[in-house]
Amino acid sequence: MGARDAKLIAPFLKLFGGCHGGPDRKYTVVNKAKFQVSAPKHPVMTGIQSFELPFEEFYYKLKVPKNPKHWTPLVKVPIKGSVETVGWAWERPDGGRSVGYSGLHFHVNWRHEQYQRLIAQAVLWALKQPMPKEGLNPKLKPEMLELRRR
Repeated sequence: MGARDAKLIAPFLKLFGGCHGGPDRKYTVVNKAKFQVSAPKHPVMTGIQSFELPFEEFYYKLKVPKNPKHWTPLVKVPIKGSVETVGWAWERPDGGRSVGYSGLHFHVNWRHEQYQRLIAQAVLWALKQPMPKEGLNPKLKPEMLELRRR
């Protein structure tokens, strides 16, 4: 997601389209984290509604490429009086896809179906796999989520 050393920010941005790093990096635990869907029509967000988790740790005030094409904020969360992007999708100039999410700090959040769907669909999209029309059912057994080989 990033690095303490500011000289590593540019390589992270080139690959991931966003990062937390340098001496000015910010992070905090948010109680009652209210996830706001920013791009409901993006494939990653298929079937996902805004939701709330009891708590989550986020990196915020993230660095992103200047004027990036095909960079989409997916999820925002109110943090310390500002609504911050904590999840995004990026179709890179090299043809690849990157997805970033600055949470994933507490295992208990995996119990939430929307959270599971968000992460699973982000992986599916990054791999350029087709998205089910209604979105993934996160309650499926792992063997049912097997991806087709290209």
